[in-house]
Amino acid sequence: MSGRKELTPFFESMDEIGQPVPRLYRGVRETLELLAGRSINMTILSSCFHYELLRELKTFGLKKYFLRVFGSVHDKVAKIPDVVRWLNFDVGRTIVIGDMAHDIDAGRSIGAKTVALTWGYYLRERLEREASPDYIIDSLPEILLL
Repeated sequence: MSGRKELTPFFESMDEIGQPVPRLYRGVRETLELLAGRSINMTILSSCFHYELLRELKTFGLKKYFLRVFGSVHDKVAKIPDVVRWLNFDVGRTIVIGDMAHDIDAGRSIGAKTVALTWGYYLRERLEREASPDYIIDSLPEILLL
């Protein structure tokens, strides 16, 4: 039996217990399209459950924008050096974007520029206080201005 068929009942049961329906923030698709058009290589390193993350990317048609997707990562500081090496990213040209202090810590640990998004788990004040990113943005399209 393929992994896809095995996971279908899991996702159906998650829907039954009232898991929130994911939504796509305004400007995300257009921003990813513009970045891809500029030949910007992108990947996802997330603590979100890997298969749920893949399902959301498929639902919104966004998987095509990312070289690789790494879900279920709970220690991003430990994992990010491997990801950078596997994908042959130039750290000097790498930007790590996240909505939590741990994301910013991961980017800083490899010497990358860091960008905090204010539309996630942490409010702007907490990001400024706990993470001290290089940049703080309120919407993804603002990344195009950096």
